Amino acid sequence: MIKAVFFDWVDTLAHPEPDKHEVVHQVAQGLGVELPPQRLIKGLHAAENQMPSGAPPRWREGKDEEPFICWWEILLAEVRASLSKRLVALPRGKRSACSM
Repeated sequence: MIKAVFFDWVDTLAHPEPDKHEVVHQVAQGLGVELPPQRLIKGLHAAENQMPSGAPPRWREGKDEEPFICWWEILLAEVRASLSKRLVALPRGKRSACSM
């Protein structure tokens, strides 16, 4: 007797376009951060594996920014990229949001 059936969603039943790594690359470029494509996927996996929620957290005004910033810090550290001087100058309560 079959009790459960599992399906792999991404790239099996659903094919998101553009791919997540392409979206992250475009967003980062728009912010003045260059993410080397050859290391980007490894960075995405590292950030998702280290965050309790997995996927990149969404942030909106009035919500806790720490998980969002931490996800990006993990990704940037793995990819060995850095924020543009324009973004680093933005005020933030803590220098590093990551406490994972």
